[in-house]
Parts: sequence; structure tokens; C-alpha cells
Amino acid sequence: MDITLLSAQDLARRFAARELSPVEVAVATFERIEAMQALDTPLRLFTWTGRDAALQAAHRAERAWRERRDNHPLCGVPFSVKDCLAVRAAPRTHGSALFGGQLCAHDDPAVARLRAAGAVFVGMNNMPEFGHRPTNQNAHYGTALNPWDARRTPGGSSGGSAASVAVGASTLALGTDAGGSVRVPAACCGVLGLKATHGLIPSDDPPDGFGSLGQTGPMARTVHDLATVLQTIAGPHAGDPWSQAAPPATGLREAAEAGRSLRAIPGLRLRWLPFMAAGEGAEGLDAEVRALCEQALARLAGAGAGVEEGHVDLGASSAILGAVAAAVNQHRFGDLLREHAAALPPTFRQRLQAGARLGREPLLQGLHGRTAMFRQVQALFEQADVVATPTLSAPAVLAEAEPSADLIIDGQAWGPLRTAWIHHCHPFNLSGHPALTVPVGWTRAGLPVGLQLVGPWHGELRLLQLAAALECLAPWAQQRPPCVAPG
Repeated sequence: MDITLLSAQDLARRFAARELSPVEVAVATFERIEAMQALDTPLRLFTWTGRDAALQAAHRAERAWRERRDNHPLCGVPFSVKDCLAVRAAPRTHGSALFGGQLCAHDDPAVARLRAAGAVFVGMNNMPEFGHRPTNQNAHYGTALNPWDARRTPGGSSGGSAASVAVGASTLALGTDAGGSVRVPAACCGVLGLKATHGLIPSDDPPDGFGSLGQTGPMARTVHDLATVLQTIAGPHAGDPWSQAAPPATGLREAAEAGRSLRAIPGLRLRWLPFMAAGEGAEGLDAEVRALCEQALARLAGAGAGVEEGHVDLGASSAILGAVAAAVNQHRFGDLLREHAAALPPTFRQRLQAGARLGREPLLQGLHGRTAMFRQVQALFEQADVVATPTLSAPAVLAEAEPSADLIIDGQAWGPLRTAWIHHCHPFNLSGHPALTVPVGWTRAGLPVGLQLVGPWHGELRLLQLAAALECLAPWAQQRPPCVAPG
């Protein structure tokens, strides 16, 4: 039995029954982290690990389970964190050498809530410098690689987090998503990844709490685990204005169980949008990706859901996101452009320079466009309960692919990766709607494929029910990347 690949739910059951110790799991997790770094082609999943502190936390969890059996279901469960979130006494480098010596003095709200539940923090996950790529190149820590095929990217920018969950280097992980950065790597690595409703998972980090695009997002191998994490980290926080209206995060684990029974599926209306724009490569869609997504939808239809294919043009999202993100990044990292330009990745330096030239009018157009995008997405739910799209228009691309490089499908170029590969993700960062990527199969080449489920604001419960139904109808958690497969 590979204890690093047990679900959090299974770990908690074994902890309560005294069949397994949190310390054993923590030790095995660090052995897995080291093994992934010792491969002939290292996966480079972490920028920093904290073994001593993790073992201390695991011993505390072990004592808690020894004294009582009704602990929080995440007590003793390992988790890792993308290296742009604050974790007390750990470095937060944004993947850059410029911040290597700085230790955080506080925990991000989601991290604090996981720690309060007794979860065991193991380390900071690799990411592209400043999170500016949909892939995971990093000149300082090395490029993170995909455990299903080390020639390919784990996705970005939370690539180290998703790959860690896939191989058991952490049971759970936290990433961030401002344009697909949780969903893209989760789809590339064959795990679940959620961008929640804007404000449901609080953050006290953005200086503009009202205008932020990014959301902290959980990743897990099973729907029950994802629901447990979400129920633990969601809810109001004094430092996040959007979180003040967040409803109580209750009943999510029960929703996952109801989904597995298929009771919640009959009568649900799903709108399938294989294409969401025109131009800039938006018409490109890998045939295997489409087939696997449509097979998953056919399973839901067989369980009683209504599935209707449609088309909507959300292609403006790329330009809107670009304008808003350029202003945000320039404000946050503009000092680095003046003081450390030579140490910045050329592509990020160019983006900061473009942001510095951005006038008021493009930014206002972007902000107005964001509101228009919300209204356009919101209108989809007048005739549908859930919208379904491919998470990505093709499986994981090569690890060193540049965002400006063309996406190639069956020998045809479809435009830059930033628009042609990940454009299904952008609109829902702008609109704030919850979006969950669910594994729906593997290509003939052995690469994972994700289906994106999008709901109305605070519709996470329904998304979890649908994901759990798919997990029941076509289980995926038993799939193992080649580097950790038995034998």
C-alpha cells in the first residue's frame, strides 16, 4: 500500500482506527518528495521544504488522534502551498531569486485555517517566476515537469502544486488562480482544481481587495477531499471585502456523497460549450480532448442530466484580462523593474514595461469589459444550471513552450498558448463564477484531460455533486503517473 496516495478521507479513517500514524505519513511524504527530485529527470516540484516543522506538526496530530477519534478530518494530512502565498516561517519567493531570504511573519487565511484543523504543511511548490506563464519554466529553481510525461509541462502557474498532489508529494495543495492558474495545472496533472466564487476563499494579500482577479484554490485527488478542504478554508475574513458576503460553507462533504449516489443528477441542465470564442485560435480543439469531455457528459446524460451543446463568444476575455492584469502587476512589481530589471525574466520584464505604458483609457475599458463579461456569463444560467467546457483545448504542452508560441493541434497552428490553449479559463476569473476542473480520462499518449464545470455564483455545491457523479461513473483516483506506478 502506497500511503502517500491515500485520500485524506482514508487517512483520517486509518488515523482514527490507529491503523496509521500521521508521523508515518509525513515521513513517507518527504521520502516521496526526495524520490521525485532524485529521478533521472527531476520533477522539481518544490522551492522549499520544512521537514522538521512538519514532523513536529505530525507528532501533534498523532497525539490528537491518540486522545480522541473525532478530530477534524484533515488533522495529520499533508498539504503544500504555491510559492506566492504567505506561510509563517517559510520563504515566499514568487519563484524568484529576488525574494529568497525573506520569511513570512503570518499565514495566508487559507493556510491558517488548514493549520488550525491540524493539517501538516510540508513545503512551498515551484511556480514560474511571478506566476506570469501558463507553463512552469523557472530559471532559478528549474522548470517543474509533468509526472505523466516529463517532457511536458505540469501547467502554470500552480504547476508544482498540482504535480505534487498527483504523485503523493502532498495529499492536498493550495494554488492561486488569476487566469486559470489552478485549473490549467490540475487538468495537465489529472487532479481536481477549483477556482471558487470570488471571495468565497478569502485572501488578505491583494492591496486592491475590491478589484483583484486572483483566488486561492484547492487541489485534491478526490471530490470528497476537495469538498473537505473547501469547507475548511471558505468563509468571511476581516481582511477580504468580497468574503463578507460569502455564505456558510456547510454541507459540501454531504453534497459530494449525494453526487456519488447520482441522486442529485436527474433534471440538471448542462450547457456544453466546446468553443467559446472566434479568432485567435479559439476554434482549435484537440479531437481526443473533445471526445473525452463528451463521453463524460454522455455519462451524466445517462444518469438523468439534460445536456445541450451551444456556443457563446467570450473571446474578449483575453484582452480584458490582459489590461487589468498589466495594471495590477505593474503596481505590485513595478519597483523591481526600476531596481532589478536585469534579474527579471525577459517575458515578465516586457509585461511590466507594457503595464507602465498603459494609459488610463485601456485600464478603464478593461474594468468596464469585466462588468460586461460578468453579465454575459451570468446570462448563461438563465437556461442552464451548469456550463461545461474543456478546461484546455489540448493536453499538456512541452515543458519549455513559450506563452507566445503557437499551439499546434494535428500539425495546425492555432495561435499563442495564452489565448489558444487556456482561453476557456479566462472568462470566469473576470466574472467571478466558480469553475472546477475534473479529470475525465487520458489520451492515447497517456496525458490527462480535464472537463471544466462552471456554476452560478456560490454554486460550488452543485459543481461538487456533478464532479462526484463523474468520479462514481468513471473513477480516476486509481490512475498513477508512471514515476509512482507499482512495479
